[in-house]
Amino acid sequence: VSEVMWSTNYIIPPLELLPGETYCVKVGVYDTMMVKPFSPEQCFTAPPKAPPYNVRMDALDLMYLLRWDWDFERSPDVTFSVDSW
Repeated sequence: VSEVMWSTNYIIPPLELLPGETYCVKVGVYDTMMVKPFSPEQCFTAPPKAPPYNVRMDALDLMYLLRWDWDFERSPDVTFSVDSW
């Protein structure tokens, strides 16, 4: 981890985590009387974005329509591209 962030309350929205990136956190508590040691470091890897599901294609002559379902609320900033072979 290359960046240390001091904060009393810091929340990273799940959508801002990069898929496959490892994040490590440790917590330290201090008050006006004494500094407590940091907790052990805890690391986790953000899960990859889920692929689209229920993929289907409708065809009429030479016109093709590719459709799929996607959890927009979980990953609203995803774009798709389709290649033909």
